[in-house]
Amino acid sequence: PFTYFTAKMDVQKFIQQLPNFYENWEHETVQPKSDQFQQRLKQINPEISVNLMQLLNVAVGCLEASEMYCEVGTQDGVSLIAALFGHPEQMAYAVSEISDDNSLEQLVENVQHFNLEEQIIFCNQDFESFLLELREVETDSQIGVYYYQGLSDYRSVLMSLLLVRLFLANQAIILVNSADKGTVQQAIWDFMAASPQCQILLELSDSINLNQILGGEIQVLTWNAEQTFNYSVSTFQDQQ
Repeated sequence: PFTYFTAKMDVQKFIQQLPNFYENWEHETVQPKSDQFQQRLKQINPEISVNLMQLLNVAVGCLEASEMYCEVGTQDGVSLIAALFGHPEQMAYAVSEISDDNSLEQLVENVQHFNLEEQIIFCNQDFESFLLELREVETDSQIGVYYYQGLSDYRSVLMSLLLVRLFLANQAIILVNSADKGTVQQAIWDFMAASPQCQILLELSDSINLNQILGGEIQVLTWNAEQTFNYSVSTFQDQQ
């Protein structure tokens, strides 16, 4: 049976600290202040969003010691590296079906280059099998930051959110990729309709929202186990 406990990712700390890691915070030219890992990661994947990589790193820095970072859809390992960089005590689940040996070798090589292999539990399987099997594992660890970058069809996104609920810390951050697609948006809103503990994190301050940092492809959600209301009936009806 899964062991419950009351740790929580510090969401308020995350919201308050995030501006400290970026230049031009209130402008479209917003970018991370530090290039401590961005330049090296760009060599692995030139297409990465350095703003997203910095955000993942800040979020993992706000985890309780016993909490996990969990990533579904790990490919070249760039987001995994960015999340864990500079957090030597933090553990992570990386979940992805990789059947190509060359791709798997490249992932391992990238992670080893940053000396992170001891911090990662890699599960070469689909996310449904992973999350269902996790129910049968006795662990004190809960997930404080969950990043889904798997398939973008409606069912995959919805099921990934529904199945991870059991393992989320009392407070958590959820990131969903491909949020500019209608199927993904509908899955997110349907999940929130079934989960009043969850809502979209839009406004970080009076002057900036996350779309300025991440564009429209990433949706950031907050999870609060004690929250009993998120949006009105009319809001959900408008999103159908």
